[in-house]
Amino acid sequence: MDQIGPISEVRAHLPEVVNRICKTRKRFIITRQGKAVVIMLSPEELETLEILGKLFDGVNRVKIIRLFLLNPQTDFTNSEISRRSKVSVGSLKRDLNLLRDARFIVKGKKGAWSLDPAFPFTGALKGLLIGGQSFTREEIARRFKNAGRLKLLIVSGVFIQDETSRTDILIVADHPKKSAIDRVVRSLEAEI
Repeated sequence: MDQIGPISEVRAHLPEVVNRICKTRKRFIITRQGKAVVIMLSPEELETLEILGKLFDGVNRVKIIRLFLLNPQTDFTNSEISRRSKVSVGSLKRDLNLLRDARFIVKGKKGAWSLDPAFPFTGALKGLLIGGQSFTREEIARRFKNAGRLKLLIVSGVFIQDETSRTDILIVADHPKKSAIDRVVRSLEAEI
């Protein structure tokens, strides 16, 4: 919980207030006549707020973040990121640079991007952006209805929040339509 105090208290005890902020890493809201006028916070708290601001500035950026969270060991080129997250190439460069500045992704020697393994909020982001996302059986079956005459459709892996699974979708169909299947898979990948 944030600490709150009048400006007179801060003026009289500034070193103690600063030490308390550094020790607890909680914000200190300074008031004047009962109204908040200034917020003091630790450098770590400020850095966290700046990182979160860079991460969550728009739907496209969240799609890109989800792509990297679902594929933490994979390197992606700009065109792969654009195709798989359904983000236009025009806005992609800005988003990737901001995610790099937030230290969420790193650019490799061959120009491909990957999730930075040292990023401190990976687990929390996964819980926030991936943990609750799921599709109903009916929704997945409906999306694959034009993919051929389905005999069997099995979903696992990311669809049931099991990243260790080697297969996400298994389809057995008469006369499968590869282009329709690819379209549905790309669409699902962009949403999960």
